[in-house]
Amino acid sequence: MATIIYGKTVCSLCGQTIQTRQDAVGFSAFVSNEMDPLWKFNDAACHTRCLQQDPLGEKAKSRHSELLRQNMPERRICVVCGKKVQQPDDYFTFGYLVDDPLHPLYPYNYAHLHRSCISKWERLREVLGLIEDLKRSGAWKGAGVDWIQRVLTQEGARSHAQ
Repeated sequence: MATIIYGKTVCSLCGQTIQTRQDAVGFSAFVSNEMDPLWKFNDAACHTRCLQQDPLGEKAKSRHSELLRQNMPERRICVVCGKKVQQPDDYFTFGYLVDDPLHPLYPYNYAHLHRSCISKWERLREVLGLIEDLKRSGAWKGAGVDWIQRVLTQEGARSHAQ
């Protein structure tokens, strides 16, 4: 969650300092794609009034709430084995990838996996290909997609090394 220090933190929308007793909203790091119009809200703080006036304010609140809901511990069910992911060191999530429900990566928005299951995942090569296509498309900017690709590749290679 964005840290808000009244009198020092600057509103990400208007650029003015958030003063003591002013209503403020803080967002966690919930947008990985720097090309996403909601990027300006990522790990940011803003005045409540600025958020209400921003044309993307409602969408930002909705997506942020969606992330919090989707990542609740009881929702962390591995798409490979169907069991609950309980160990933080064995946890992987894609986070939010794409808006378009017709995009082939859309079903993987907020998907959860045991890292130990990635090497057994029958869709691994397909998803890695889709991630590569997303990178090449120019629709994504930032390290998030590189991190996803790196984790999937490393964990997928583990079965071959053992």
